[in-house]
Amino acid sequence: MDLKLIVLGLLIQGPAHGYELRQRLQRDLYPFLAASAAPLYYALRKLEEEGLVTHWSETKGRRPQRYVYRITEKGKRHLQQALLKGLKRLQRPPFDLDVTLYFLDLLDRGEVVEALKERLKELRKLRFLLKRQRENLPEHHEGAEEIILEHNRRMVETEIQFVKDLIGTFSDDRRGSSHRAG
Repeated sequence: MDLKLIVLGLLIQGPAHGYELRQRLQRDLYPFLAASAAPLYYALRKLEEEGLVTHWSETKGRRPQRYVYRITEKGKRHLQQALLKGLKRLQRPPFDLDVTLYFLDLLDRGEVVEALKERLKELRKLRFLLKRQRENLPEHHEGAEEIILEHNRRMVETEIQFVKDLIGTFSDDRRGSSHRAG
């Protein structure tokens, strides 16, 4: 996740103070990332150092002083270029599961099948949650959330099919040999 890119994307919608940005991250992008305050403020400082955002301070009533951030023209150009680059870039996503798959022969086949069944159960829960999130989108949403949820749903569907296939493979292997490799 490139938090700086996300911040630029939020700021192109208009100036905002840090707390407001954090609220928007949590409200609008919650299903897709975990946002905390520390990395957000670090990203804002870095963006300012790079000349991509500026800030000014304001005080409203008796509230404490706060900084309001605005994207610069340079920031707008950078955002446009980064978004286009992101669409073109093909990068294999890292999967922690791949390391486990590499060493599967070290495990008992029965344990592998049981663990895969648990994974399948969790994937089905995730698929259900994604479906619910999509159904609960407000009617006036701008479409980005729906596109992202559909992307995630398809990734989960693919993973479900892959795990089902693995269960079949290891169930067949287990009939022939249930020993622990190694």
